[in-house]
Amino acid sequence: MLNNILRHKRNWKILKQAQVLKSSPQLGLRHVLDFFLAGAESLIRNDTRCAGVNIIKRSILMGNLFFLFVATVTTTNQVFAQQTWDVSVAPSTAYLRVAPGATDTHIITITNTGQTDLVIYPRVVDFAPDGKTGQPVLGDITSFPYLDTAPDQLPPLTIPINKKAQLSLVITPPSNAEEKEWPLVVLFQQNADNSGSSSMIDTGRSPSSSSQITGAIGSNLVVLVSNQTEQPYLLTTESINTPILVDSFRDVTVEAILKNNGLAATVASGSARLLNMFDKSIIDTPLYPDTVLGHSTRAARLAKTSTSPTSTHSTSGLELTTPPLQPQPIVVTDRVLLGPYQFIIELTNPLTGQSEIKTATILALPWSILAIILFSGICLILFKIVSRRYRSGL
Repeated sequence: MLNNILRHKRNWKILKQAQVLKSSPQLGLRHVLDFFLAGAESLIRNDTRCAGVNIIKRSILMGNLFFLFVATVTTTNQVFAQQTWDVSVAPSTAYLRVAPGATDTHIITITNTGQTDLVIYPRVVDFAPDGKTGQPVLGDITSFPYLDTAPDQLPPLTIPINKKAQLSLVITPPSNAEEKEWPLVVLFQQNADNSGSSSMIDTGRSPSSSSQITGAIGSNLVVLVSNQTEQPYLLTTESINTPILVDSFRDVTVEAILKNNGLAATVASGSARLLNMFDKSIIDTPLYPDTVLGHSTRAARLAKTSTSPTSTHSTSGLELTTPPLQPQPIVVTDRVLLGPYQFIIELTNPLTGQSEIKTATILALPWSILAIILFSGICLILFKIVSRRYRSGL
């Protein structure tokens, strides 16, 4: 009886210490592990004469382990939350064309919306599109050679609370510069090292003026070095990936990969349609105007009218309201399909008005119902066979 009372008191002390750990975000994982090992050692040193007592001890030990794991995760999340900083940049994405032999200046505005003064270290790195989602993977350095200031020697920016600072990038390609598109990210960090270069920043056309990351924030800059003021539209549909056989009662997901064979970034323009066997349009939705960088690919998305508050602008004295568009994946939902269908991606050249069409065939049948009928038939046949053998045995 006395041993049980002492054991309960020790467990109560362990729980109280765990509460202290949870309320102290400065304590790291090592402190939690040291505390746990000490508690485990005190439990194992108990009297081991009875097997039933050992089972109870192991149960208590596992319970304490689970509790400490939860407390550790909560503490770690609190520490990470405290590291978030409040900074925004504008523009979040910019496209700049500079002719060889000319000079242009790109200005980025950084705003400190937090509660402390900040010293921010800017640098420029390359990024490469991932080929599907539009999320670029950042490199460690940049190979862009036309900045007046070295990309890793940009001056630090001191920004007081609720103040702004500006960074000017002067771009001067020589007259014999190669015509090429350069995807860059101007990365702003709280420290002067090069950590965080593997972060990912969205290059999609977003109405937001900032794209925040923990400990760093980036402004995307795509520089086109070219003498041509208007680039040809060379966007094509590389492939349409969808299962040929689909269930009539399930959603159908379609992945259409767009490829830009041109030098410069191009905005997708066109529509996605689904035709039944009678050539009747089941779905006819415009494509979202995603940007596809030069010589890269990206998955097409549909443009859906948002239900959020609309933007208002004035034209000739009239107030016009334009609902914003929101991107969504190409998914056929809320429809019962039956029979063969043609899925069509039509890209429209905004310069010439010509269209390029690529199709994929889908066969929709109620496979789930057919599977249930087949399974029921097999069960019925087996039941009859077993019944006959049972009767013949009598």
